[in-house]
Amino acid sequence: MSNDGESGDDFERRIRLSAARRAQEIVLREGAALALSARDLDEDAIAADSQLLAIAIAQAIVDAYAGNLGGDDDE
Repeated sequence: MSNDGESGDDFERRIRLSAARRAQEIVLREGAALALSARDLDEDAIAADSQLLAIAIAQAIVDAYAGNLGGDDDE
């Protein structure tokens, strides 16, 4: 059970939904930039966009581990 009294299943659903939203944001932002760089065959931009994508994923993992899930405004 989470700290606010929700069941384990509800907590897991909330975590999964938050993770899915965060992943979608990352793909739309950094993934789209990477795709455009790849389309343009811009190797420097591909390298930079790849690094930004990796940083965004790593930060999302760190935030999830720390409990900084975000997306709680829909509750």
